[in-house]
Amino acid sequence: MSEAGRSNMLSYRGYSTFVRYDTASGRLYGKLEGVRAYVDYELDDRYGSVEEAFREAVDDYLAYCEDAGIVPEKPYSGKFNVRVTPTLHAAAAAKADREGTTLNNVVKEALAAYV
Repeated sequence: MSEAGRSNMLSYRGYSTFVRYDTASGRLYGKLEGVRAYVDYELDDRYGSVEEAFREAVDDYLAYCEDAGIVPEKPYSGKFNVRVTPTLHAAAAAKADREGTTLNNVVKEALAAYV
């Protein structure tokens, strides 16, 4: 696979992570993204791959929640509400309509440019 085709993002059972590399120690590690609970993992001798370490962390988190009677946090869904003034809402919707797009697409493009 070409370098451009590689990604440091993994997903499993609806949870995602970005694999990080610590140059000082040479270790691969990460944590679950999109949840407040701190669930981390790192590649060590127990695992054949960083993906295996990540999957075990997710499975362990879900098992812990079940054993403790806790509802596991759900990761980001991709949906959220944005509160703006009615004037800004109307102006943005009108401009989106004039440009033949939707307000949803305007927000997606703005967020993509932001990150």
